[in-house]
Amino acid sequence: YVFTTDRWDLFAVVQSTLHEVWARKYSGALETRLRYSPSDCFDTFAFPAGLWQAPSAALAAVGERYHETRRELMLRLWLGLTDVYNLFHAKDLEGALQRQRATRAKKDPAGLAIPVAQRAAALACTDEQALAGIIELRRLHVELDQAVLSAYGWQDLPLEHAFYDVDTLPENDRTRYTIAPGARRALLARLLTENQRRAALEAQRAPAAAGTASAPSPAADLGPLFVPAAPPRLRLVTPRPEERYVTCLPLVPLRVAAGAFSDPQRVADDGQWEQWVAVEAGRRLRRGMFVAQVVGRSMEPRIPDGAYGIFAAPVEGTRQGRIVLVQLHNEIDPESGERYTVKRYASDTVVDADGSWRHITITLQPLNQAYQPIVLTAADEGSVAVIAEFVQLL
Repeated sequence: YVFTTDRWDLFAVVQSTLHEVWARKYSGALETRLRYSPSDCFDTFAFPAGLWQAPSAALAAVGERYHETRRELMLRLWLGLTDVYNLFHAKDLEGALQRQRATRAKKDPAGLAIPVAQRAAALACTDEQALAGIIELRRLHVELDQAVLSAYGWQDLPLEHAFYDVDTLPENDRTRYTIAPGARRALLARLLTENQRRAALEAQRAPAAAGTASAPSPAADLGPLFVPAAPPRLRLVTPRPEERYVTCLPLVPLRVAAGAFSDPQRVADDGQWEQWVAVEAGRRLRRGMFVAQVVGRSMEPRIPDGAYGIFAAPVEGTRQGRIVLVQLHNEIDPESGERYTVKRYASDTVVDADGSWRHITITLQPLNQAYQPIVLTAADEGSVAVIAEFVQLL
């Protein structure tokens, strides 16, 4: 996604961990990588109040300093952004740097792939200089995050930068130099509250815009048209252990649930969930239930686009006719491009001579007739896993 601006203060906000936390929550994934969706995580992101109208010199200074330091480091090491941030997030920085340099030396010992203008400086850069450059970039990232946090007026929230595992990343590659898990949860809660506040103000502003001139709206400093990221009924809580699955359920992205709830041992692990949602479902909750947002229109009108629903895993008894979360191993949902989908399950079976039965076809049926079903044959049966059943809207 290209964000065209010449303002370093806006760059600082988008580059910050505060925005990264929001983007990972509300965007999808492509394989193991973040798929940045502007409509989901940029249009809905609450920039510091008034920033679109009045540039911040403090944010601009740290944003430009961060960008220029990173640019000079990339030239000095002759590395792209991905390689620089692989080092940035490496807990064993010295080892990662040695491996990276050994790989380059093996492929291009004379540095002939480096342009002549940068070759001498890149080859002359010592390990000590490279290590110092990465460490300085980390320091500047902490400074940038603190500056953005201050722009929101949230100096009371300690970020505690260090190496932590990020649950939404693949299990074999989830350690990052980032903010503490508790800070991530708190930031998401504050950003979501701010999102909903501004969306309400935007709704108030819209009718006034159609009438005659009037006094300025309290939403006048919101910037571009603001889009709510979640229904107002979603209420995040920090429960005591005894309250879990009694008054609240974990909030789990569907792409995470598709993997996590396929493993019964992980279903029982309360500690893996960062966010919990208060639930007044009128029904008894149990372990294995979770709240997830369904994005897309294929299940409308039963499940509106962007609605939050309660799911339950595992699916007990027959699956026939139920709305379920399905993990797709060899297929991709054509609506979302993901390897999971929420659809109504239907199967055609046949009974063999020995009394056993087998599937002929499995159909994952949308409720919206504008969308096509996903039809799987008997040969595809092992390529799908029914993870959880949709229970009701939140």
